[in-house]
Formats: sequence, C-alpha cells, structure tokens
Amino acid sequence: METVLIFGLILAIAWSVVKIWDALKEAVKRQRPPPPRVAMVNDGSSITELRNTPAGQLGAALMTGKCPDCGHDGFYEGPSGGASVNIYCKNPDCRSAFNFTNMFGEGHGERIGKAPDSIYK
Repeated sequence: METVLIFGLILAIAWSVVKIWDALKEAVKRQRPPPPRVAMVNDGSSITELRNTPAGQLGAALMTGKCPDCGHDGFYEGPSGGASVNIYCKNPDCRSAFNFTNMFGEGHGERIGKAPDSIYK
C-alpha cells in the first residue's frame, strides 16, 4: 500500500512540474516579441535582407509610385504572372520597364528594358 501511495505522489509531483514548465514557457513567449518578417535573399555565399540588395533598393524606389529614372508619377501595368507584374513608366519619353514584386511589404524590382510602343498609343 505504501508503494502505491509513493508512486501516486511521484506522479502528482511530475505532473505538477510539467504544468509549471508549460506555464513558464508560455509566459516567456508572451514577453518576447516575434521576430520581424523580413524578406531574405540567398546568393549562394550568404543570406542578405532584400532591402540591402540592388533588386530590393530598386523595388523600394518603385513602391513610391515614381519612376526611378525620370521621377514621373505613375506606371502602366503590363503582363503579370505568379507574384510579379511588369510595369512601365507613364512618361513616353522615358519608357523604362520593370518587373516588380511586393514581398512582405518590401518591393523587388528588375529592369526589363524599355516599354513597347503599344503601351503609349
């Protein structure tokens, strides 16, 4: 009978320790802010925040709504696929064209040459 009581006491203590441990872990989680969501780029040798890459800097400039080449306001939207869209400067004298994606609130841009003539007709 004593063995059963001792075993029951050990189980009760172990259960209490587990519950206290779980409560402590939850308290620590609530105190620690979640890590910021940042788009990262792996170039094969290192991992870099998107905003610190040329594509991220161009994307940030495009997110302002102004052409980074001429400063004109606005873009025409072209074909899109996946998460990206081709955009063309509204200034017919500039005609800069970009492939643009918005990831986690950060832009990613690539130059794709000049806009086709059909955009400005």
